[in-house]
Amino acid sequence: MRHSPRLFALALLLVPCAVHVACGDDKLASGGLGKDIDRLIKQLGSDEFKEREAASSALRKVGKAALNALLQAAKGSDDLEVRTRAARLILAIRDDLARPIDLKSHVNQKLNERFHDYHPGNDLAALPTGRQTFAGVKFTVGGGVVQLGAGKPAKVEGIKVGLKAEKLHFLHAGGHQNGAQLNTAIGKYVVLYADKTKAEIEVAYGRDVVDWWVQPGVADPTRGKVAWEGQNKLSRVKLFLTTWVNPNPDKQIATIDYETTKYNPFCVAITAEQ
Repeated sequence: MRHSPRLFALALLLVPCAVHVACGDDKLASGGLGKDIDRLIKQLGSDEFKEREAASSALRKVGKAALNALLQAAKGSDDLEVRTRAARLILAIRDDLARPIDLKSHVNQKLNERFHDYHPGNDLAALPTGRQTFAGVKFTVGGGVVQLGAGKPAKVEGIKVGLKAEKLHFLHAGGHQNGAQLNTAIGKYVVLYADKTKAEIEVAYGRDVVDWWVQPGVADPTRGKVAWEGQNKLSRVKLFLTTWVNPNPDKQIATIDYETTKYNPFCVAITAEQ
């Protein structure tokens, strides 16, 4: 009989060596990774609790290389335990791969202060801060945003990254966009690699973001996703997720510049996915 999930934490304390002994970490390191991943996924459904826990721990250590097999197991395994554990591992590994980019030194607009020099209460005070998940992506939300235009700089340079990434996720929106035409570029992120090359990520109205104020008849972005919706004293407000797939994942990203070409975009958080 399988133990209740409530006993997992206690069991982990009792079997600190289970991962190495039961799952052969040395073998994982020495080669045959695909076969080992398949074996470990099957072991997720073992009748022995220690073996299930050991397999889970080993697969989390494997990390990104195990994701495709875990996705297949989460969707197609006949064993409920395998499906459940695979789904949990997918979330855990993706969380491990998420690296928040620190915007603190570039923040120029507090969440609880009025945006765009408009009426008091026109703010993002309702946005939850700290480690949050929006539209399936982990972000770290601080106490403010990087605002462009509306009395703020048109460009912010040198947002430090200092790592390699397969994707960049942006939590952002824009203001004062009434009357904007679809696919109008309102800003861009310029990714500067350590080798001095660069890539540009255009932010377009209607495709990546729309105005943060929720307005009748205005559709959500065609490519971006609604990541968060809340309320301030003047309007319902939304933030959007744009995900960029890095064409050069083997290059280290040194910094990111953020600039506006029109209207008043703002960035709340950036996450690098390794």
